[in-house]
Amino acid sequence: MHEAEQTLWEKDWTSRQDFVDNLARILSPIHGYRKQSGLDLLDATAAQRAEAFLRTINQWEETKL
Repeated sequence: MHEAEQTLWEKDWTSRQDFVDNLARILSPIHGYRKQSGLDLLDATAAQRAEAFLRTINQWEETKL
């Protein structure tokens, strides 16, 4: 995921903030990221980072069970 994130940010630096916002909503759906501390974002799993990445590039599809 790290390489994919870096590639995206090299193409469009503003997408980094969108990625952080998406990741924060995944980690804390009710509160999101309050820009007080980014430490919680460091603990995100690869799956959470992948979802945030796909949401950032508008490729995430919700699955219905």
